[in-house]
Amino acid sequence: MSENNPSLFESVLQSREQEKQPFVQKNLVAIPVIEAAQVSLAPDFREEQGILARWKAKQMDRKSALAVLETRYAGHLEVVKHNVLEQVKVAKTQISITAEELLNELDVKHLEIMSQLGMRNMAIRQKMVADASEQTVAAIRDVEAKDWPDQLKMDVITKAIDLKEKFVNKIMAEADFGPQG
Repeated sequence: MSENNPSLFESVLQSREQEKQPFVQKNLVAIPVIEAAQVSLAPDFREEQGILARWKAKQMDRKSALAVLETRYAGHLEVVKHNVLEQVKVAKTQISITAEELLNELDVKHLEIMSQLGMRNMAIRQKMVADASEQTVAAIRDVEAKDWPDQLKMDVITKAIDLKEKFVNKIMAEADFGPQG
């Protein structure tokens, strides 16, 4: 682009660097600049903490808590899938990086809650879930490198994340839990 007519992206960068203001003036309309650190795409686990607290207070049995947590995990995975698919439409690059960050954060939080519910063999389960995430991210990385239409990329990514969900559900279904606390 010419110096007289910078793109919106270039003008935002110039404005942020020179003025350090939270807004960019573009045709007399203030456009807020959202920093990447301000926006978290990761799922919120406050409800899971509430379920865990109810279980600890003996207001809910472990089987019911696990059923609710499995449903919540599936919902969180849908959020991750949506965010990754949006990256296909918008960013077209670094899709696998976004997927890896979101999946890892989701898995760490989910396994932490499962541990608090008394799940045994945590090291083995963590390794299995991490391997599933790595395979999912590898598939997304392969798709990212392909010169395919966005819809085909989104379909393959959706299938990869769905496969990871099935695998994690199987791991959790076979999990050994200690006696009710």
